[in-house]
Amino acid sequence: MDEEIQKYVADVASNIFTNFTITVEDVASKDGYLGDLLFVSIHGKTKDKIEKKIDVAVKVAKVLPFDVAVECESVYKQERFFYDEVFPVFESIQKNIKNKFKPYPHCFKCFTERNIIVLENLKAKGYEMIDKDTPMDFDHCRAVIEVFGKFHAMSFALKSRDGQKYDKLAEYSRDLGMKHNKLSYVAMYNASMQEALHLLKKKGDISLSEEIGNVVLMWGNKYCGYQVDDEPQAVLTHGDGWNNNIMFRYDEGNISVKLVDWQLADVRTPIYDICLFLYASCNDFKNFDKLIRIYHNSLTSFLEELNVDPEVFTFEDLQRHLAEYTPYLIMHLPLLLKFVFGDGAFDMNEKNNEIIIGIPQLKEDLFYYRLKSAFKYFYTTYVKHIPALFSETAKRLFLKLEGQLILNIQAIEAKLKLMEKNQGEELKINDTVATKPPVIVQYQYNKNQNVNNSSMKTRHTLRRSDRHKPYVKNKNRR
Repeated sequence: MDEEIQKYVADVASNIFTNFTITVEDVASKDGYLGDLLFVSIHGKTKDKIEKKIDVAVKVAKVLPFDVAVECESVYKQERFFYDEVFPVFESIQKNIKNKFKPYPHCFKCFTERNIIVLENLKAKGYEMIDKDTPMDFDHCRAVIEVFGKFHAMSFALKSRDGQKYDKLAEYSRDLGMKHNKLSYVAMYNASMQEALHLLKKKGDISLSEEIGNVVLMWGNKYCGYQVDDEPQAVLTHGDGWNNNIMFRYDEGNISVKLVDWQLADVRTPIYDICLFLYASCNDFKNFDKLIRIYHNSLTSFLEELNVDPEVFTFEDLQRHLAEYTPYLIMHLPLLLKFVFGDGAFDMNEKNNEIIIGIPQLKEDLFYYRLKSAFKYFYTTYVKHIPALFSETAKRLFLKLEGQLILNIQAIEAKLKLMEKNQGEELKINDTVATKPPVIVQYQYNKNQNVNNSSMKTRHTLRRSDRHKPYVKNKNRR
């Protein structure tokens, strides 16, 4: 540990101890590309003259080329912002409940100078990670999903209690997220997707590759970024939920969960956390629907515990998000799985004014199996349910302008009217059987394009938290 880092640890120690010694116990081998982790013990006498030892984890930003470091500053700021601002607010809204919910390590202090964060050492508290190559079983998935449900509930609770405070937090987080989008991530998402589709073809999954490719063509422009700015039911999310960022402790059959690495936190649809975690961490999806129910039960139960109307996010709302934003997750999945199945450490450099993340040798067989499982589940449960938008016939609903596929509003509205007239019954259109899609996502055109400037709206009324009446708990509600 260099002298400068030791100075920051001593700053934390001086708030607890009068005399102390600092010892580096270990350096993490975690495959992070934005930071290093030191495990440090501090031993001494407290101000009450009590002998005490505390174990801390010191998160230190990597030394990067100047241009890269400047671009990455928003990522470091985001994590500090969540520890310094978001989490204290979330803890304050729990002041009247017995069992406080803290799915993150205690933060002793954040330092801006070197982007250093001093946290409690979860390893010393008995928490551990699952090997990143190992798919999660149902019990671990359930434990994580329940944590995400409660964590998202706090955003809805804050919206209900103090909408202005939530808006302030969300706006700052969103601004940092927009700066993060200026990294070369969009290009990497696209490149990783093309590599994934090529791998599927190489392995003989030609049909699946083509179907997912159609999704990319149709929705890639809308979903290549991180944010969903016009979604009234967006929440503050973790954004990076996979094996390396989740720690577990086992207590008499119970599984406790802590989420670490909040650098990619942002304002998003709630399903970003739950679905990205499941897609990145599971090899089969037989329990997907059950886990979605568990997530929603966890969310609504915690809302009731916080004395907030659980109708702020109904199961129907969750289904809408699943239908509307699943492509948003699929666009991100191949790049994330590269990190999951990269064999070794990562590095970041700058080349030709672009950020380059060096991803080590890929464990191709593991990558392929996880990717195929996720893509196949996505195709069979999402794409096939709305063939009117994803079949070959559906391509007639698109106009090609300036080399891009653009939604033909008039054609889609005409088809929707026809579907509504038939009340969702099977409808034969140009030899393609189609059913009424559960939702049509909003898509706004550039006013300079030679098409109707109206935008397609989702076909239901969105709930906003500020429209709710004060919640009175129904004791008979199950």
